Order: sequence, then structure tokens, then C-alpha cells
Amino acid sequence: KEDEVFGGPSEATTYQNDELSNREDDDSEVAFELVCLDSVLQAACVILQSDFVVLSKQVNETMEELRGSTTGKRKKRSMARSQEGLRVLKNEISILESRVGGFQAALDAVLDEDEDLALMNLSRLVSDPGRFVQPVSREVLEEEGDEPELILEAYSQQSLNTVNSLNLLKSQVAATEQLVLMSLDRVR
Repeated sequence: KEDEVFGGPSEATTYQNDELSNREDDDSEVAFELVCLDSVLQAACVILQSDFVVLSKQVNETMEELRGSTTGKRKKRSMARSQEGLRVLKNEISILESRVGGFQAALDAVLDEDEDLALMNLSRLVSDPGRFVQPVSREVLEEEGDEPELILEAYSQQSLNTVNSLNLLKSQVAATEQLVLMSLDRVR
């Protein structure tokens, strides 16, 4: 479904496919905690994208109604109802934008902390705890944080795509509002 919205496979999906093929070649397994992290982030992104798709359809239908009413196809009552609907949907866009922004901020906060990234490898932490004795060397942090960082960056990119789509939708709503206002001014 996300492929339909964003015009192709997401970077996260591409990462997952690449990692699976690389893992099969290496005969090594992805750590359970990283599979869980991937699954949780994928679920969150799918929910946000699904909400965007539903909202986008509603907004586009309402904007079409308004555009039709500005050309005289609709009555004033229909135009007022559509304008009110568009205001409500504009608020929904802001709410979804806040949710996606919060998700993005959380990803960025973790990506900025090398130690947090390294400690996501719980299996390695349990199997080799001496490697993670404080203060952990920069080399260990970078080595252990690489795989979680790739996963998080892929989903970060996906959420940025959703933010950009929301910004585009907001711009379309603003343009439609301007069109309606110009049409009303012309009638007066």
C-alpha cells in the first residue's frame, strides 16, 4: 500500500530486502531485538501512512467539492458545508503532522546517541558484557551501532517522506482556500 502512495518501495523495505539477502549470503542471523525493532518501526510507519492515505482522500474529495462550487455547480449551502469540512480536515492534517513529527523526533534523538544505538544490540551485550564496560570506546560504539543505525535511518527517511507529503497536502488546501476566497470576493 505504501508503494502506491509514495511511488515505489520505501527505503525501509529496500533495506529489509537487502539485509535479508545479505544475511542469507553470510549465513548469519539478525539479532532478535533488531528484528523486533524493525517490526515495531514498520508497524508505526504503516499506521502513519495509512492515516495519511485516508486523510488525503478525504481532503481531495472536499477540495473537489469546493472547486466545483466555485465554478457555480454547487449552491451556497454546499459551499459552506465543504468549507467547514475543509477546516476540520485541516486540523486533522495538523494533528497527523504532529504525530509524524514526534515519531521523527524520537528517531532523531536515538540516532544522535551512539551509546543508545550500540546498546540496542542486546544479544551482544549479554554474550560479551566486557565489551560494553563504561566508558565504552568510540570504536565499539560505532561497530555495535551500525546495524541499528541503518534500520532507524531507513524509517527516518520514510517518515520524512510522510512529512513532505503532508506539507504538499497542506499547500494544496491553502491554494484551494485562496481559490474559494477569490471566488467569494468576485461574487461580492
